Amino acid sequence: MDTETGNAAAWGLVAGAVYFAIGEGAIPRATNCTYLAAPLTDLLAWGAGAWLMARGVEEGDPGLAFFGGALSGIHVSQFAAHKVGRRG
Repeated sequence: MDTETGNAAAWGLVAGAVYFAIGEGAIPRATNCTYLAAPLTDLLAWGAGAWLMARGVEEGDPGLAFFGGALSGIHVSQFAAHKVGRRG
């Protein structure tokens, strides 16, 4: 793995978590978040993101590694905040 692609994957994970946190901060606490995905959707999206991230690293494609990392980061954050932890 080259440094540029590894950094892109890591920054993708960070960007996904930050994107989720910004979105959460924009929603009033009392809001019914019916948009939230089912746990299986989060699992599938995390898996797809991890696969894309791995393919990006394998192919030396920083864009693909970043996108896969961001997808994984968003869904891991959503799962942790709404399925494991408690909101509010």
